Amino acid sequence: NFDFVSNWTYVKGNHTLKWGVDFRRNRDDLLQTQTYSPRGLWTFSEGPTGLNGDPKTSLGNSFAAFLLDSPNSYGRDLPGIFPTFRQSQLFTYIQDKWQVSPKLTLDIGVRHEIYFAPTPAQRAGFSNYDPNTNSLILSGVGGHPDNLGINTPLKNFAPRTGIAYRLTEKTVIRAAFGLAFDPSYPDDKWAFNYPVKQNNAFNAANSYSVAGSMAAGFPAPLPVAIPDSGVIPNAPQQSYIVVPSDLRQGYLETWNIAVQRQLPGNFAFEAAYVGNHTVGTLNDVNINAGLVPGLGNKAQPLYVKYGLSAGVNRWTRFSVRYNGLQVKLDRRYSNGLGITTAYTFSKALDYATDNGSLGIPINFSMNRGRSGQDRTHMYVQSFIYDLPVGPGKKFLSSGVAGKIIGGWQFNGALSFYSGTPITFSYSSSGLNAPGNSQRANVNGTPKVLGNIGPGQQWLDKSVFSIPATATFGNAGRNTFSGPGYWNLDMSLIKKFFVTERFRSELRLETFNLTNTPHFNSPSGDFSSTAFGQVNSAFGERQVQLGFKLFF
Repeated sequence: NFDFVSNWTYVKGNHTLKWGVDFRRNRDDLLQTQTYSPRGLWTFSEGPTGLNGDPKTSLGNSFAAFLLDSPNSYGRDLPGIFPTFRQSQLFTYIQDKWQVSPKLTLDIGVRHEIYFAPTPAQRAGFSNYDPNTNSLILSGVGGHPDNLGINTPLKNFAPRTGIAYRLTEKTVIRAAFGLAFDPSYPDDKWAFNYPVKQNNAFNAANSYSVAGSMAAGFPAPLPVAIPDSGVIPNAPQQSYIVVPSDLRQGYLETWNIAVQRQLPGNFAFEAAYVGNHTVGTLNDVNINAGLVPGLGNKAQPLYVKYGLSAGVNRWTRFSVRYNGLQVKLDRRYSNGLGITTAYTFSKALDYATDNGSLGIPINFSMNRGRSGQDRTHMYVQSFIYDLPVGPGKKFLSSGVAGKIIGGWQFNGALSFYSGTPITFSYSSSGLNAPGNSQRANVNGTPKVLGNIGPGQQWLDKSVFSIPATATFGNAGRNTFSGPGYWNLDMSLIKKFFVTERFRSELRLETFNLTNTPHFNSPSGDFSSTAFGQVNSAFGERQVQLGFKLFF
């Protein structure tokens, strides 16, 4: 990364004006062949050994397919042209902090961002799939531009404003609104299709058929060929990424309003509403997913047109929302004691966790649900306490006893979180709609039994049932919460003052002091024998001893 930054500040009366420019040149050379890996990957699913139309498939069917050498798909990655990514970015801003009166302060500003369309470092370094012609367009070849004609938006203006008003000497009201842009150019998902990456994929005609065999092995790799026209017609059978030419950056609208009140005893209370709305965040949508359950490949648009059965992901714009109530009670550190109490009640909604691929691309609304990291309740209690003993303290400020007993500090953080969401899924074999995941049927409110361990039901599964063949289950995405979380971290610190210049600390720190198991969510796959069972945990107790010297 090459950066040039220049910031300026000008103070005039009750105005503080700031402006600046930030120019960045990003260069990324990274080869990741993670679709199948260069060694190759064989996938054995339930379909080849299951009865056509029978939803009662399981891991046993998959293992039977392995024993019979009947894979449903296989492939391997063959590096062609080394993937490179070059992009320039230009940011400018201007902002004014205006002290309108002793009680009122305004912040007003605007930021402008330009993300120039990326280019590769070498010829044919980008390859974009065209679903209208089943061809691959190569950058810098046959008259095609290096950036593949991808749009560079020039109207990315991001206003920012904030207000602070002192209602009384002990009460302050604050509010703000801001808009920020998402670069929208994740280089790991850029146009690195064949021949930049040769993902030789071999898929069966449907989920019940067999694709090749391990005994026969992989066919000879296809050699990389760069046609002078810059167009590869009849794209090979493999997965592709489509980068739209009219690609635009997504942007985040965020706002908040807060009231802060000073309380007796060095306490301060604050309550805030915080919200944000992401417009145009990019998710992968498989435009070659089966459009009609039960028809298999026959309902895949690109299979009907070109015989292409693999997935083709197109970047598509979606929205994300977050709303939260945040409450905090602080005791500012004084006389050796500092306390912070914080609680958040919130909800986040999106279409795919971490801007990933939509699980059911033929029906966008079925993907909308709680974000994968959403926790409804979060409570954190932390403190710092210095014993009032020793030099400079209230008790035993002099003498040997004060030096031995004094200088001790206790720190702690206690956390309580509600669980993360679970989606109740089911094997997609009976759905027979390639590229779409399946959900279980839920016929009531699931009951938490709370049992832990293999074979023990944390969740009552009696309200779940198998969806009918070629029909989606009625379970929504991320509709139920897994086990909650609580944790206590503590530290004990002994401070030694050798001289005015030198001091040291002996630190004993513990994470998860009580060694409380933090259970992962139970399996939400109703087709698994482990459905509803909590079989793993994380965050075992850790203790570390350290010594620090300050001079």
